[in-house]
Amino acid sequence: MRSKTSKRALAAAIVATGACLLGAPSAQACSCVGPDPESGYASYLAGADGAIVAKLIEVKPIGNGRKASFLDRVLEVYKRPNRFDVGERRRVVSATDSAACGIGYPIGSTHGVFLYRQRGRYTSSLCSTISAKDMREAAETASGERAIHGGDCARTR
Repeated sequence: MRSKTSKRALAAAIVATGACLLGAPSAQACSCVGPDPESGYASYLAGADGAIVAKLIEVKPIGNGRKASFLDRVLEVYKRPNRFDVGERRRVVSATDSAACGIGYPIGSTHGVFLYRQRGRYTSSLCSTISAKDMREAAETASGERAIHGGDCARTR
């Protein structure tokens, strides 16, 4: 008899544990892989659909609030200068929460951002944002030439 009771208790414990796990909210954590030690961020530049240095102007939630539209003013263009103009405002979609790899810089900050085209809009993530200085260095490494600066804007040629 004892073995039947033990088996029932074990089965009940397994069912209860499974129910707890199924009902638990999912945890999110962002983990970015660093750049290749040899090419640095130049490898990111090669894989991106665009690369800019920009100043964040505003953030607007989209839909249920898990994503947002980040409005940037383009200060420098390092990839696809035919698609981006210095001074223009460009919207970038990303997750809102940095734990979900959402862009995590404050309004008014300047940053380098690698852009990816998805469903007709540009997206990015926490793992695809770097300092303006690192973006300039990535462009120089990738092209072997220096960026041309004018005031607070630049383009590679």
